Amino acid sequence: MGEVWLGKRMALGGAARTVAVKLLHTPDATAGTGGPSSQSPAGESFIKEAKLAMLLRHSTIVQVNDVGESQGVCFMEMEWVEGLDLARLNERLAESGKKMPLVVAAYVVGEILKALAYAHTLDVDGKRETIVHRDVTPQNVLISKSGEVKLTDFGIAFMTSDKTSSDLIKGKSRYMSPEHVRQVREPCIDIFGAGAMFHEMLDGRKFRYTAETDLDLFSMAFSGAVPPLSIELPAELEEVRSGLLASDLDQRFPSARAALGALRRWPGYRDASEELEELVREVGMVEAPVGATEFLTAILDFNQATGGTNQAVAPTEVFVNDVERSKTATGTVPRARNRNWVAVILLVLIGLGFAGFAVAALMNPGEPVELAEAVEPNPGLEPAPVPTPKVEPEPVPPTPKIEPEPVEPAPVEPVPPTPVVEPAPVEPTPVEPKVEPIGTTSAPVAKKTNVTLKASGYPWVKIRIGSKEHVLDRKSSPSKVVALKPGKHSVAFQIDEEEPWQERGKITVPAQADAVLDLRKPGTFVIE
Repeated sequence: MGEVWLGKRMALGGAARTVAVKLLHTPDATAGTGGPSSQSPAGESFIKEAKLAMLLRHSTIVQVNDVGESQGVCFMEMEWVEGLDLARLNERLAESGKKMPLVVAAYVVGEILKALAYAHTLDVDGKRETIVHRDVTPQNVLISKSGEVKLTDFGIAFMTSDKTSSDLIKGKSRYMSPEHVRQVREPCIDIFGAGAMFHEMLDGRKFRYTAETDLDLFSMAFSGAVPPLSIELPAELEEVRSGLLASDLDQRFPSARAALGALRRWPGYRDASEELEELVREVGMVEAPVGATEFLTAILDFNQATGGTNQAVAPTEVFVNDVERSKTATGTVPRARNRNWVAVILLVLIGLGFAGFAVAALMNPGEPVELAEAVEPNPGLEPAPVPTPKVEPEPVPPTPKIEPEPVEPAPVEPVPPTPVVEPAPVEPTPVEPKVEPIGTTSAPVAKKTNVTLKASGYPWVKIRIGSKEHVLDRKSSPSKVVALKPGKHSVAFQIDEEEPWQERGKITVPAQADAVLDLRKPGTFVIE
């Protein structure tokens, strides 16, 4: 129902603090199309979440600093946690064939239990209140780059003293307890969720990984099924795991505080924030998005190879599939005609002096020739002037045509001293001046940029650039290279086949050899 952006809280003197800004995102959340979003059903739930979250002030819970409404849209300002969520950490460990060390897993679940113990026994104006989270899952546990563990997203939480009821079962069935399915409104459902995450960290596989469909997951949740653990645990940790996941409430820990007390009885339990910090950096921390804007347009200056000046490039068609070589617009370039070679051969055969050679060269300025492809301008021309083999065998064929022409420059004959052979090394000279103009007189080349598509923020994503779609899968095809013409391109993405496309405006592709287009959470395209 919402979007989360990176923002800055500005203060006096230019001081600023990085924050997360959650916006209500519903069809009736825009002013003028249904009134202020705070008056919509989604807006009421949004404000309810903010009220509950603002009551919670604990180091293991993401802080909500402010809630308000601007131009008809509700917003919530929250603490920004730079790092990644527990689900992503588990995925990356599994991809690398590793499991979370016992001491780190125990520390993480211990911090979660601290958060739940605080929320379940909250003191509000001298009155004991219980806030049940209802969605204690790896996606809602944030791990900072300094090894902090924080529970977040109280979007479907409720206070047990609130007598309002709902017919909807909210939460993720993979981590649900039997009581959750039966809509029991007690802390026991959060305790089971903490146990499911602990099991997942220890096992290295998703909790209830054997389920193939949502119906299977719901059935397992209803029965309280727990998959067998693939490793053997110390007795104290096994007591914690089984006490958190017991399907019988009489066997489950009565409170998060009781579970935390049992965890502390394990001799290996301690503050493992440093080990967790190293683990986060080892698997690769998720980078923060560049900014909180509706869409990100990255414009990079570039120097064109020939001119060396910054130039604007118009939007162009997007190329997909494999990287393609860029084509140029048709250009003109001077080319030496065959008569140039005839003149050179004439000088060699008759032994004209250097002056005669210069006159013959000046008599042939060259003709313009169209280039079909700029990728091979030099390869196509260099072989033509170099074919010296023609210079050696040609004395026989060209002689008849050559003799009539030299009749005119006959006055030069008095100069034929035998040193005429000296001009021979000068033969390459006519070739060089004709190659140089090729780069200067050809039309500007509209090259393409090899753009590597990545999606560091999502395990699977489909990116649409223009009218072309590209699928990135972290396991099979985490990146893809496409050739894009420099300029602006409209972009959109889809994180699930069944979800609608999320339009993100336009990005600007720079005119350079290579670039990276990275899709990061929360849906920001960044060009590097």
